Amino acid sequence: MRTYLFETDEFGLSDEGIHLLRSRFNYATIHFHQIDRLRIERAHLANHGFWLLMLGIASLLFSAFYTLVLYEVFTDDAPQHVYLEELLVPFLPLVFGLFVVRASFRKGW
Repeated sequence: MRTYLFETDEFGLSDEGIHLLRSRFNYATIHFHQIDRLRIERAHLANHGFWLLMLGIASLLFSAFYTLVLYEVFTDDAPQHVYLEELLVPFLPLVFGLFVVRASFRKGW
């Protein structure tokens, strides 16, 4: 295994050039004389961040709507059956929605 001047999970730098890595093994090398320009910037990790955001918001809105429906069932004076599974219905979309909204905003190198 080779040591590099600088190394991450995706690439390593040496005197020869940039080495593209998979599981810390070199699968391709880009020599410095082949590089005209190099730009490293932070970007969104999700390819379709807008659609992920829309899915997350829709899930959160469904969770809020169903919570209001359950609230009305509990505050109504007429006796009704409420099953335990109905209490989980707003919780699971809430967790999923929060996860998806967070994933749509994540940035990385």
